[in-house]
Amino acid sequence: MAEPWQDAVDALGDGGHVGLLHSSSEILARITSRYLARGANRGLLPVIVAGAEEAAFWIRNTLPDPEAVEGGEFGIRFVPVPPRVSSGGLLPILESISEAAVYAEDMGLRGVCIVAALGSRALSAGNEHVAMQAESALASLPFTITLLCPYPVATLGEDLPRRRVFRQVHEAFLIESEHGVSVVSAAMHAV
Repeated sequence: MAEPWQDAVDALGDGGHVGLLHSSSEILARITSRYLARGANRGLLPVIVAGAEEAAFWIRNTLPDPEAVEGGEFGIRFVPVPPRVSSGGLLPILESISEAAVYAEDMGLRGVCIVAALGSRALSAGNEHVAMQAESALASLPFTITLLCPYPVATLGEDLPRRRVFRQVHEAFLIESEHGVSVVSAAMHAV
């Protein structure tokens, strides 16, 4: 029987946008791997938008087991993000994601499913405005079918403005706690 977070990931429909508040790389890897496998099974190209120095973690720990993907094959694109993200720096990142979407279309896929650590990088640098811009830009790209945005708990800390940004930009989120991973609607929860 699937856990609630697994059901939430599996049911993420077109246009779905979910935040993931996590404190462990193990939870991040499990949820991301399932999300990417479900995306590939739905005819989507997985795209990971994260810091270049984190590429090894994402590739080693989050790529789904080929047996979890119908046909056992899937492509993937990695879009590197600089250590400090500014409003002006969003355009090249969005262009790279657009190129991945064109590639997906050329391959006969429906679009892309994105894991984006872009907002959390901006928030960790204290730039709430850029975090909101980044999340909105990614969610509104016409070829983005689903979007998963992981935020380490340490990124938000006890800073209320950062927690408000996290809540505002996600329809729903998955929150890791000592009791496991909970599924929460943004309308019902004040982070």
